[in-house]
Order: sequence, then structure tokens, then C-alpha cells
Amino acid sequence: HDRVVGIDLSPTRLALAEGLGAQAALDPSQVDVWEELSRLHGTAPFMFGPTPATAAFIEATGSARVISDILGRGRVGGRLSVVALHYEPVATSFLMVLMKEFTIRGSMEYPARFADAVDLLARRDLSSLITHRYPLERFDDALDTLRGSKDCGKVLVTMHDATT
Repeated sequence: HDRVVGIDLSPTRLALAEGLGAQAALDPSQVDVWEELSRLHGTAPFMFGPTPATAAFIEATGSARVISDILGRGRVGGRLSVVALHYEPVATSFLMVLMKEFTIRGSMEYPARFADAVDLLARRDLSSLITHRYPLERFDDALDTLRGSKDCGKVLVTMHDATT
């Protein structure tokens, strides 16, 4: 995880990434992400010029532009895992996918994969990702927090009293 780079517009989420040991946390409104990835991970050759040597990307924003940027600027042999929900079709340059031999994978890991998630939690304390806690009786408040804030981490709804 020491080579993981978090990218987000939220200072809260960037701080969470750094707190969990990310190599760097980048705000794309403040820095050129692609220049920073090249600096942090080195570069890889491509016929149209070098690209950052970043091996894999996780797209969790739901932004079509992010997918386009990754395919256009990612390395040959790169990988993209899309975990965000995209409700509209995303224009994709399959010329770049072919030329870069890029692997794209969608991921909605549910019941069959819970054992892996439990194993991960046993190996690493990720509780710092929880920025808000609500009792079940305040479920609507929890949804409002998720809906209204890009500055929250994970929101936990408990079956007993909890504090925000």
C-alpha cells in the first residue's frame, strides 16, 4: 500500500488516504495528477510519448471524464477497475484500449466475497475510514450525510446508540 495514491477533491478523504499509508494524496484542482503520478511512479513508454507507470486504477467517482482520462493517459498494460455506479453510457476509446492492451473490469463484490472482506478487516484496522456514526433510528440523517457531503468517509449505521 506504500505505492497507492489517493486522488480526491475532498480534503477529508485525502487525509483519510494519507492516514492509511498512501504514498501521496492528490487534489486534482490543485495539481496536475498525471505529472504527479509520473513523478511518483516513474514513466512507461508509449508510441505517443511516455505515460505514468502507474499499474492500476480504481475508478470510484462515477465520472465519465475520469475513465476517459485513465484510458487516454494510462500506461500500456494498465488495469482499470470500475467500482462506481455510472448511470449513463460512458464514451470509451477502444482504440486506446486496444493499443495499450488495457484491462477494464467492473466490480460489485457482494456475498460470495464477504469472507475476503472479513479477512482484510482482521489484518488491518480500517475503522479510521468511518467519519460518521448514526443509530438505526437516525437512518435518514445518515443518508442525508452521504447525499449532502463529499467530505465524509464511511457512514456507519448501528443497531444501538452511536454518536455522529
